[in-house]
Amino acid sequence: MMKRLIAFLLVLTLGISMLLTSCSTVVEEDPSKETDAADTNNPTASKPTEKPTEKPLVPTPDRKPSGDTVIPDTTEYTYLHSYIEEDTFESIKTLFETEKKYATAYSTGGAPYIMSDLFGLSDSVLKSISIPVMQTKAADANGDFTFTLSVFNNDTDSIKESGALRTYEIKISASEYGLEENKTNIYKFITVDLADYDLYLAEDEAIAVFSATDTLFPGYLASDASNSNPIYNIVKKEAPQMLSFSVNCGTNIFDPGSNSLLFNFTFERIYIGKEAYDAAVNKNADMEMMIEALKKEYGGLKLSVFGDSISTFNGVSNNTSYNPTIGDNAVWYTPGPINEAGLFDHTYTYWGTMLRELEMKLCVDNAWSGDSLGAGRWKTRAQQLHNADGENPDVIVIYFGINDTWANGREAGNLVNLINNRGDKAVDEVVGEWYQGVIAKNNECTYWDELYASLLHMIRTKYPSSKIVCVGLVLNGAENFYYNCDKWVPLYNQAMKAMTEYLGITYVEQSNVITGENCHAYMHDYGTQKHSDGQYKYWGYLHPNAHGHRVIFEEIVRTLYKEIA
Repeated sequence: MMKRLIAFLLVLTLGISMLLTSCSTVVEEDPSKETDAADTNNPTASKPTEKPTEKPLVPTPDRKPSGDTVIPDTTEYTYLHSYIEEDTFESIKTLFETEKKYATAYSTGGAPYIMSDLFGLSDSVLKSISIPVMQTKAADANGDFTFTLSVFNNDTDSIKESGALRTYEIKISASEYGLEENKTNIYKFITVDLADYDLYLAEDEAIAVFSATDTLFPGYLASDASNSNPIYNIVKKEAPQMLSFSVNCGTNIFDPGSNSLLFNFTFERIYIGKEAYDAAVNKNADMEMMIEALKKEYGGLKLSVFGDSISTFNGVSNNTSYNPTIGDNAVWYTPGPINEAGLFDHTYTYWGTMLRELEMKLCVDNAWSGDSLGAGRWKTRAQQLHNADGENPDVIVIYFGINDTWANGREAGNLVNLINNRGDKAVDEVVGEWYQGVIAKNNECTYWDELYASLLHMIRTKYPSSKIVCVGLVLNGAENFYYNCDKWVPLYNQAMKAMTEYLGITYVEQSNVITGENCHAYMHDYGTQKHSDGQYKYWGYLHPNAHGHRVIFEEIVRTLYKEIA
């Protein structure tokens, strides 16, 4: 009996000891220990919060708990962003202040003005604003000028039809900033601290600038007929988020314009977890790294484009020097010092940016504005993607099919339904049987999925050595009177993704970046136009602005990089 008691006590003591040892591995870590490392690697970053609201009693992100349980890192990190890169802003500032001729003073008639980059500052606290001052009126009794910032919901309906959610009348001291009353042609950047205004923008909010009652007038970039404005040359290459702004926010004549802003902001965002924080800090560096890697794969290769109006540009997509068959191609985008979509030339379209940044060569852009799969013109155009010298493309980008949503839309077809109801069959088996059935029809098809598959078959047959990249269509969130994108695009994209996966063709899921909820920020024609009945109505939400083209290009880069990584 005594021996059993002693053995029991020994086991009990050993168990308690093991339990205490195990518990000691879950310790409370001070998040500030990671702060130093983050600041060393990212000298421009502000320190992550050293005392989170609720300090997590879990292992730090670098430690893995035992077993398969993954405990999320809930530490809060703050990061101070600059809307424009520091070197880029300094170049703009220097030209603005020294040359004194490249900007125009605001007019009160179109106020308030809102940036086309509606989401660029959302979900942040604005810490400061740098204003390109052009003109002053009379100061108030305290010697202050006024400059107004307004917050709108960042959906088009609200910007068009509703007033501002909040307005902030920023007081700017004449003496502190060395400004005089009733002056013109000032050409001076001032940076105003916004800390006292507690100016927070939620995820669904955007900032607008200026008011008809303001006494401090900033400058903006107007269209330059001679294309000789060096500030624009910087903006279009290094800060495309500033290209284009809209006028008359809060009224039914709200409309996008072709002029561009010159403001800079510093803003602060909070990120939950080290992974999210690092992604924000390294976002630009990651994109540059991917572009550099893709240059080694694609630099010098010949690119052809097959598309509709989104891929057109006058002087390129109808230029017979590339291919003698494209001279009559209809175009939508037109060249100019800056056109209505915020583009300067074709090198700022998604495909032009591929040429410029991946150092590719244009073989031919066979895009036709208004064309659709239903029109049948593709059967000829799909075989005209070689250039005038008879050289075949190394890469073919297909961005086509949105015009089939026009009016009542072209029926999507049966492929998606077959996949969803395949039973025990593999997806590849279902798609393969369907695809072979489509090919047997010899281009005599009526449904969208069959027509798109026929297009792919024709291009692959004509150019068997070319890499094909298919770009998914934009899901249109607009209440417009021509297109039914919300109904058809999801089905079109599902079918496109299924057949490209089966054929081993690269598919770019554009809905990763442009959605029905945010498309108004990336499209030129998100505004209103006055029609014959006197009413202002939406156009089509179809044609990307400069920022939208850049977003599409970057998603193409991410997709291609995954393939080589």
